[in-house]
Amino acid sequence: MSTTEAPASSPGLRPAAEFWRKYFQFYDTLNNAIPYQRMLDRHIEVLEPKAGDRILDAGTGTGNLAVRMKDLGATVVGTDFCDDALDMVRAKLPEMELQFADLTESIPYPDASFDKIACINVIYTLPPEGQEVAVRELCRVLRPGGVAAITVFGVDFNSLKVYWETLRQQKVEFGWASAMRFSVEHSYNTARILYYVRKIRQQEASGAYTFYTPDSITALLERGGFEVDSVEPIFADECLMAVARRPA
Repeated sequence: MSTTEAPASSPGLRPAAEFWRKYFQFYDTLNNAIPYQRMLDRHIEVLEPKAGDRILDAGTGTGNLAVRMKDLGATVVGTDFCDDALDMVRAKLPEMELQFADLTESIPYPDASFDKIACINVIYTLPPEGQEVAVRELCRVLRPGGVAAITVFGVDFNSLKVYWETLRQQKVEFGWASAMRFSVEHSYNTARILYYVRKIRQQEASGAYTFYTPDSITALLERGGFEVDSVEPIFADECLMAVARRPA
Protein backbone atom coordinates (compact mmCIF):
# COMPACT_ATOMS: atom_id res chain seq x y z
CA MET A 1 0.00 0.00 0.00
CA SER A 2 1.40 3.37 -1.04
CA THR A 3 -0.37 5.51 1.53
CA THR A 4 1.18 8.18 3.69
CA GLU A 5 0.03 8.53 7.27
CA ALA A 6 -1.31 11.99 8.00
CA PRO A 7 0.36 14.07 10.69
CA ALA A 8 -1.70 15.76 13.36
CA SER A 9 -3.52 18.80 12.00
CA SER A 10 -2.22 22.17 13.09
CA PRO A 11 -4.51 24.14 15.46
CA GLY A 12 -5.25 26.71 12.76
CA LEU A 13 -6.62 24.04 10.44
CA ARG A 14 -8.93 22.31 12.90
CA PRO A 15 -12.08 24.50 12.66
CA ALA A 16 -12.10 24.42 8.86
CA ALA A 17 -11.23 20.73 8.75
CA GLU A 18 -14.09 20.00 11.16
CA PHE A 19 -16.53 21.84 8.89
CA TRP A 20 -15.47 19.76 5.89
CA ARG A 21 -15.40 16.55 7.93
CA LYS A 22 -19.08 17.01 8.70
CA TYR A 23 -19.94 18.04 5.14
CA PHE A 24 -18.12 15.06 3.65
CA GLN A 25 -20.30 12.66 5.65
CA PHE A 26 -23.09 13.20 3.12
CA TYR A 27 -21.23 14.91 0.26
CA ASP A 28 -21.35 11.79 -1.92
CA THR A 29 -25.10 12.33 -2.34
CA LEU A 30 -23.92 14.61 -5.16
CA ASN A 31 -22.84 11.54 -7.11
CA ASN A 32 -26.54 11.03 -7.86
CA ALA A 33 -26.95 14.54 -9.32
CA ILE A 34 -26.52 14.86 -13.09
CA PRO A 35 -24.87 18.33 -12.97
CA TYR A 36 -22.23 16.96 -10.59
CA GLN A 37 -21.71 13.87 -12.77
CA ARG A 38 -21.25 16.11 -15.80
CA MET A 39 -18.76 18.29 -13.94
CA LEU A 40 -16.63 15.22 -13.27
CA ASP A 41 -17.14 14.09 -16.87
CA ARG A 42 -15.84 17.43 -18.12
CA HIS A 43 -12.70 17.17 -15.99
CA ILE A 44 -12.10 13.73 -17.48
CA GLU A 45 -12.52 15.14 -20.99
CA VAL A 46 -10.00 17.91 -20.31
CA LEU A 47 -7.39 15.85 -18.45
CA GLU A 48 -7.73 12.65 -20.52
CA PRO A 49 -6.31 10.40 -17.78
CA LYS A 50 -4.63 7.27 -19.07
CA ALA A 51 -2.06 4.66 -18.18
CA GLY A 52 1.33 6.27 -17.67
CA ASP A 53 -0.09 9.56 -16.37
CA ARG A 54 0.75 10.67 -12.85
CA ILE A 55 -2.04 13.00 -11.75
CA LEU A 56 -2.40 15.10 -8.61
CA ASP A 57 -5.92 15.45 -7.24
CA ALA A 58 -5.30 18.47 -5.01
CA GLY A 59 -7.97 18.71 -2.34
CA THR A 60 -9.36 15.31 -3.28
CA GLY A 61 -12.25 15.48 -0.78
CA THR A 62 -14.09 12.16 -0.88
CA GLY A 63 -12.18 11.09 -4.00
CA ASN A 64 -14.97 10.97 -6.58
CA LEU A 65 -12.85 12.32 -9.44
CA ALA A 66 -9.88 10.24 -8.29
CA VAL A 67 -11.97 7.07 -8.65
CA ARG A 68 -12.78 7.91 -12.25
CA MET A 69 -9.19 8.77 -13.13
CA LYS A 70 -7.90 5.57 -11.52
CA ASP A 71 -10.49 3.54 -13.44
CA LEU A 72 -8.99 4.93 -16.67
CA GLY A 73 -5.54 3.65 -15.72
CA ALA A 74 -3.86 6.79 -14.40
CA THR A 75 -1.70 6.84 -11.28
CA VAL A 76 -3.49 9.31 -9.00
CA VAL A 77 -2.08 11.01 -5.92
CA GLY A 78 -4.62 12.62 -3.61
CA THR A 79 -3.98 15.36 -1.07
CA ASP A 80 -6.30 16.92 1.47
CA PHE A 81 -6.05 18.76 4.78
CA CYS A 82 -8.98 16.84 6.28
CA ASP A 83 -7.92 13.50 7.78
CA ASP A 84 -11.45 12.11 7.57
CA ALA A 85 -11.58 12.85 3.84
CA LEU A 86 -8.39 10.89 3.34
CA ASP A 87 -9.90 8.00 5.29
CA MET A 88 -12.96 8.05 3.01
CA VAL A 89 -10.78 7.96 -0.10
CA ARG A 90 -8.67 5.20 1.43
CA ALA A 91 -11.83 3.11 1.86
CA LYS A 92 -12.67 3.54 -1.84
CA LEU A 93 -9.12 3.23 -3.19
CA PRO A 94 -6.93 1.31 -0.71
CA GLU A 95 -3.88 1.36 -3.01
CA MET A 96 -4.00 5.06 -3.86
CA GLU A 97 -1.17 7.29 -2.67
CA LEU A 98 -2.63 9.83 -0.24
CA GLN A 99 -0.90 12.71 1.47
CA PHE A 100 -2.04 15.08 4.18
CA ALA A 101 -1.32 18.56 2.79
CA ASP A 102 -2.36 22.15 3.37
CA LEU A 103 -2.33 23.93 -0.01
CA THR A 104 -1.50 27.23 1.66
CA GLU A 105 1.92 25.75 2.41
CA SER A 106 4.49 23.93 0.30
CA ILE A 107 3.06 20.88 -1.47
CA PRO A 108 5.26 17.95 -0.31
CA TYR A 109 6.41 16.88 -3.78
CA PRO A 110 9.40 17.88 -5.93
CA ASP A 111 9.18 20.19 -8.93
CA ALA A 112 7.50 18.73 -12.03
CA SER A 113 6.23 15.64 -10.16
CA PHE A 114 2.92 15.39 -12.04
CA ASP A 115 1.79 15.21 -15.65
CA LYS A 116 -1.64 16.66 -14.88
CA ILE A 117 -3.48 18.28 -11.97
CA ALA A 118 -7.12 18.42 -10.90
CA CYS A 119 -8.27 20.84 -8.22
CA ILE A 120 -12.05 21.02 -7.81
CA ASN A 121 -13.60 23.69 -5.60
CA VAL A 122 -10.68 24.11 -3.22
CA ILE A 123 -8.92 27.37 -4.12
CA TYR A 124 -11.93 29.54 -3.32
CA THR A 125 -11.90 28.37 0.33
CA LEU A 126 -8.37 29.63 0.98
CA PRO A 127 -7.45 33.07 2.33
CA PRO A 128 -6.19 35.47 -0.38
CA GLU A 129 -2.53 34.97 0.45
CA GLY A 130 -3.13 31.22 0.62
CA GLN A 131 -4.64 31.23 -2.86
CA GLU A 132 -1.47 32.79 -4.25
CA VAL A 133 0.70 30.19 -2.52
CA ALA A 134 -1.51 27.31 -3.65
CA VAL A 135 -1.49 28.34 -7.30
CA ARG A 136 2.27 28.81 -7.34
CA GLU A 137 2.73 25.40 -5.73
CA LEU A 138 0.37 23.69 -8.16
CA CYS A 139 2.30 25.20 -11.04
CA ARG A 140 5.61 24.17 -9.49
CA VAL A 141 4.72 20.48 -9.11
CA LEU A 142 3.24 20.27 -12.62
CA ARG A 143 5.64 19.28 -15.37
CA PRO A 144 6.36 21.89 -18.07
CA GLY A 145 3.61 21.63 -20.68
CA GLY A 146 1.33 19.78 -18.25
CA VAL A 147 -2.36 20.65 -18.00
CA ALA A 148 -4.38 21.57 -14.91
CA ALA A 149 -8.16 21.73 -14.52
CA ILE A 150 -8.94 24.10 -11.66
CA THR A 151 -12.56 24.71 -10.66
CA VAL A 152 -13.92 27.38 -8.32
CA PHE A 153 -17.26 28.80 -7.24
CA GLY A 154 -18.49 31.58 -9.50
CA VAL A 155 -19.62 34.97 -8.26
CA ASP A 156 -23.23 34.75 -6.98
CA PHE A 157 -23.05 30.95 -6.70
CA ASN A 158 -26.60 29.77 -6.02
CA SER A 159 -27.09 26.24 -4.69
CA LEU A 160 -30.85 26.37 -5.33
CA LYS A 161 -30.16 26.89 -9.02
CA VAL A 162 -27.99 23.78 -8.94
CA TYR A 163 -30.78 21.86 -7.21
CA TRP A 164 -33.50 22.95 -9.67
CA GLU A 165 -31.20 22.18 -12.59
CA THR A 166 -30.59 18.74 -11.07
CA LEU A 167 -34.33 18.05 -11.01
CA ARG A 168 -34.78 19.46 -14.52
CA GLN A 169 -32.05 17.24 -15.93
CA GLN A 170 -33.40 14.24 -14.04
CA LYS A 171 -36.79 14.88 -15.65
CA VAL A 172 -35.29 15.31 -19.14
CA GLU A 173 -33.22 12.12 -18.84
CA PHE A 174 -35.62 9.86 -16.97
CA GLY A 175 -39.05 11.52 -16.77
CA TRP A 176 -41.15 13.32 -14.15
CA ALA A 177 -41.62 10.26 -11.97
CA SER A 178 -37.87 9.81 -11.64
CA ALA A 179 -37.39 13.48 -10.81
CA MET A 180 -40.03 13.25 -8.09
CA ARG A 181 -38.45 10.09 -6.65
CA PHE A 182 -35.05 11.77 -6.68
CA SER A 183 -36.47 14.76 -4.81
CA VAL A 184 -38.04 12.54 -2.12
CA GLU A 185 -35.24 9.97 -1.76
CA HIS A 186 -32.52 12.58 -1.39
CA SER A 187 -34.51 15.25 0.43
CA TYR A 188 -32.73 14.89 3.78
CA ASN A 189 -29.19 15.00 2.44
CA THR A 190 -30.15 17.70 -0.07
CA ALA A 191 -31.32 19.87 2.82
CA ARG A 192 -28.04 19.24 4.63
CA ILE A 193 -26.02 20.15 1.53
CA LEU A 194 -28.02 23.35 1.06
CA TYR A 195 -27.40 24.24 4.70
CA TYR A 196 -23.65 23.75 4.38
CA VAL A 197 -23.50 25.71 1.14
CA ARG A 198 -25.32 28.53 2.92
CA LYS A 199 -22.50 28.46 5.47
CA ILE A 200 -20.02 28.66 2.60
CA ARG A 201 -21.89 31.66 1.18
CA GLN A 202 -21.65 33.33 4.59
CA GLN A 203 -17.90 32.76 4.58
CA GLU A 204 -17.71 34.43 1.17
CA ALA A 205 -19.79 37.37 2.37
CA SER A 206 -17.43 37.83 5.32
CA GLY A 207 -14.41 37.89 3.01
CA ALA A 208 -13.02 34.54 4.20
CA TYR A 209 -13.79 32.81 0.88
CA THR A 210 -13.48 34.15 -2.67
CA PHE A 211 -15.96 33.52 -5.48
CA TYR A 212 -14.61 34.24 -8.96
CA THR A 213 -15.30 35.79 -12.33
CA PRO A 214 -13.54 34.46 -15.45
CA ASP A 215 -11.20 37.45 -15.34
CA SER A 216 -10.32 37.08 -11.65
CA ILE A 217 -9.54 33.35 -11.80
CA THR A 218 -7.48 33.93 -14.95
CA ALA A 219 -5.50 36.68 -13.23
CA LEU A 220 -4.85 34.52 -10.16
CA LEU A 221 -3.59 31.60 -12.24
CA GLU A 222 -1.39 33.80 -14.41
CA ARG A 223 0.19 35.38 -11.33
CA GLY A 224 1.03 31.85 -10.19
CA GLY A 225 2.87 31.06 -13.42
CA PHE A 226 0.16 29.33 -15.48
CA GLU A 227 -0.90 30.03 -19.02
CA VAL A 228 -4.71 29.90 -19.13
CA ASP A 229 -6.23 28.19 -22.16
CA SER A 230 -9.90 28.70 -21.28
CA VAL A 231 -12.43 29.38 -18.54
CA GLU A 232 -15.90 27.88 -18.84
CA PRO A 233 -19.05 27.65 -16.72
CA ILE A 234 -19.68 24.26 -15.17
CA PHE A 235 -21.90 22.61 -12.52
CA ALA A 236 -25.19 24.11 -13.69
CA ASP A 237 -23.18 27.23 -14.67
CA GLU A 238 -22.59 28.09 -11.01
CA CYS A 239 -18.86 27.21 -11.01
CA LEU A 240 -15.99 28.04 -13.33
CA MET A 241 -13.44 25.58 -14.66
CA ALA A 242 -10.12 27.03 -15.80
CA VAL A 243 -7.93 24.93 -18.07
CA ALA A 244 -4.33 26.04 -17.61
CA ARG A 245 -0.82 24.86 -18.46
CA ARG A 246 2.63 25.27 -17.05
CA PRO A 247 4.68 26.90 -19.81
CA ALA A 248 6.90 24.39 -21.60
